[in-house]
Amino acid sequence: MKYNGILFSIILLASFLTGSLASNRISLVCQANTCSYLLQFVLLLFVFIVSIEVGSKLDISRLNEIFTKTWSLVSSTIVGSLIAGVVFSLLFSYSIKLSLAISLGMGWYSFDAPTVEAYSGSMAGSLAFFANFFREFLTIALYPVASKLIGKTRPIIFGGATTMDTSLTVIKTIGDTDTIAVAFMHGAFLTLIVPLLVPALLSI
Repeated sequence: MKYNGILFSIILLASFLTGSLASNRISLVCQANTCSYLLQFVLLLFVFIVSIEVGSKLDISRLNEIFTKTWSLVSSTIVGSLIAGVVFSLLFSYSIKLSLAISLGMGWYSFDAPTVEAYSGSMAGSLAFFANFFREFLTIALYPVASKLIGKTRPIIFGGATTMDTSLTVIKTIGDTDTIAVAFMHGAFLTLIVPLLVPALLSI
């Protein structure tokens, strides 16, 4: 099935807004911890199913090419995040260390926000949360359009660490088997790197 990029982005935005508006009602029947565990279970189940699908279709002879693409994207994501942090710091006269710590969260707001908050307080933690949350949100909303303009692989860098779970949902809908494999490994590698980079930077 072929998707119109703009239409699919609108559908995703509408789904997000609907979920946000319904959150108050849902919270009445779903305790915070229960909802969190349920979400984790659904994400893990999704990743498991995608892994089976990708594994059954993946051409083993293309693994070297896939790993090469993955490392190229991982490097580009880290460099791009560093540049974004520097630009933000210069434009808003904000601490360069905090700007880089926030940008190097690479979409992983549930890790980056509390880590930054522990170092510099609630204001910095809130900024880290919203910056990384919107990175994830914009990836989900804009990937369908971007994939039409610059190909399915390059926009993977938008999602940072989220491409192994939350934003993988939209990438899977549009991308082919190789793209899904690259996206998952890209997110997995960054998920390993972020907990090393951010605390190390803040400790300097």
